[in-house]
Amino acid sequence: MQVGAAAWIGGRTDVLSTFFLALLLVSLLRFYQSEKVGWLIAATISFLFAALSKEQAIAIFPAVPLSVFVFGSKKWKDVARITLPFGIATVIYIGMWLIGGPPLRSVPDGVSEVLMRALQTIAHYGVAFVAPNKPALITFTLAPHHGFFWLPLGALLAVAIGYLLRESWKSKRELAWVGICALLVYMPISNLPPVPSLVLGPYRCTLPGLTIACLFGAWLSASVASKRYVVAGILGLNFVASLVVAWWGVHQWLTEEALFDNVVEVDPHFLVGVQIDAHSLEGRGRSQEAFTLTGNALTWLFGSSKWPLLLDQQKMAAITPSVVRRLRTNTGVVQLTSLGALLTTHVISAAQVGRMSEAALVARDALIFTPKDPFTNMLYGRLAMRFDRADATRHLETALALQPDYAECALTLAQERVYEKRYSEAASLLETALKQMKDSGSVWLLLADVKIALHDYPGATIALDQAERAAKPVRPSDLQQRRDRMRAQATH
Repeated sequence: MQVGAAAWIGGRTDVLSTFFLALLLVSLLRFYQSEKVGWLIAATISFLFAALSKEQAIAIFPAVPLSVFVFGSKKWKDVARITLPFGIATVIYIGMWLIGGPPLRSVPDGVSEVLMRALQTIAHYGVAFVAPNKPALITFTLAPHHGFFWLPLGALLAVAIGYLLRESWKSKRELAWVGICALLVYMPISNLPPVPSLVLGPYRCTLPGLTIACLFGAWLSASVASKRYVVAGILGLNFVASLVVAWWGVHQWLTEEALFDNVVEVDPHFLVGVQIDAHSLEGRGRSQEAFTLTGNALTWLFGSSKWPLLLDQQKMAAITPSVVRRLRTNTGVVQLTSLGALLTTHVISAAQVGRMSEAALVARDALIFTPKDPFTNMLYGRLAMRFDRADATRHLETALALQPDYAECALTLAQERVYEKRYSEAASLLETALKQMKDSGSVWLLLADVKIALHDYPGATIALDQAERAAKPVRPSDLQQRRDRMRAQATH
């Protein structure tokens, strides 16, 4: 029912939770229709499973006592009897959370900032429901809704929702109850209550489509039945638009390239999306675009186009409150390791477009945030080799210590050991690299050079034979040159 939930691996809990929420509503309705306790038990179990699938589902609890005044006796004495099983399920859920759940996340923002994000979120979802659009389908942060315009719009929509629910309660209480259920489930991602893992959103906003079409379909049917044809016409247009947007939305998610190209177009400050799209652009040979993309995102983050120098001079002090605020707009928490990964992505693009000095500087900046990342250490080691061999070697050694089977790093360090004429160490490093690079004739050829330097002619012969048979062979003249050198050395 939800494009993002179907295509995004992290959203599959949404599908599971939605299934159990639907089962809860149907089972509860069947209970009121039949008065059979089995349906109440099924509804309670569905409620617990929905919450275990995704924590925000627990927020639907108030809809249970309210259902008595919609489908039941409309008497307060029945509220406790029907709500009690759900209360027990809630206690079980909280107990399981305390035993094995993640710790609750604190929300350092003030009331005004939380309220602003809540209004922005209401505006985002409201516009997505009323007029489905491209940003609503593929926006992962609230960045496109930072303008002042969105705050009064969010407030207006909040008032409108309250008014519609009140009017619906008077005329069509069942529809009002379904709307309240939806509102309760959406409340945790409104950024108003500090729900764990959902402090900031909406990061999974591909909600229009069939779900909305079903809702508008229900309202359309009710409007036609009550001869409210103008309302029915408006709802009918939305019904058609939602189906069209659902089809269009699916096609934005068909390939990684299409998705993240579109994401960064409408949400260029979503740093994870920028990083993934930059990798995708690199894979398509568009390094200059990747370099510009990551550079613009980092300029926005640090508020200066001279951010590499700023980082190099101030180190952790460069992470000012404004930078922290911008980082939090992405995931709800400040993850400096993710910032290090984005910097590393920028390094790759900078090196590809020939800006080696900037690449080396940014690689050193990235190590501030990811000092234990093997790839970043190896990358900096390679780049620093041009101006500080000792520092470069130290970081290559660090990378290999962190990941002993890192073939590319072992090869780079082996080349440095050859330069230093430490042939025994070079041979050991090359043997490590060749565990994953057996098809590379050039690596076998380098091992042959090292073996010849060590006067290990049988080992050199084996290496040359492997180089000749490798899937990526070397030139026959290179092989012959090594064999001639071995014979000359053996003669002397």
